[in-house]
Amino acid sequence: KSMFYQNFSNKRMAKIISNKKIDDEKKLAYISALNSLNNLCVKNNNQGILAGLPWFFQFWSRDESISIKAMENIGKEFARKLIMDRLEKIQDDGRLPNIHFSDNITNADSIGWLFLRASDFHGNAKINIKILEKLKSSILGIKGMKLRHNKIIAMINKIEKNIREKEESNRGIL
Repeated sequence: KSMFYQNFSNKRMAKIISNKKIDDEKKLAYISALNSLNNLCVKNNNQGILAGLPWFFQFWSRDESISIKAMENIGKEFARKLIMDRLEKIQDDGRLPNIHFSDNITNADSIGWLFLRASDFHGNAKINIKILEKLKSSILGIKGMKLRHNKIIAMINKIEKNIREKEESNRGIL
């Protein structure tokens, strides 16, 4: 394996890399595409996804909203914050600026893309909460057993904590 594969820390990427059914060319193409997208993300005061360097160094609302779906694979929290921020930028006419952080004309179709991405996030959060509720129920069943082994009890407590954190995050999205 190359150094590139070995040093990649994202769990989703690690899962792709370790998948024996996907050939190395496709793995590299997928990871390279996500890496390129990640490099277009600006995560300071004026957050957003740049349309493309070197010519398009603005945050085009349509391009950004389309890209948010792929952004979930890299940084779900960044994508969520971006959606929430862009929902606050809706103009009085129900449109978004064509280019964020500029005084230019609005765009007719970027609002649809933004609502689609917000709807995706909402739907995923609802599904995640249902799964987490089932996991919590199973954990309660396990905790009801009279476990004596400290390592198992510690593992159950850690899993329970992770479930609570994920549930909080998904409720925040809802």
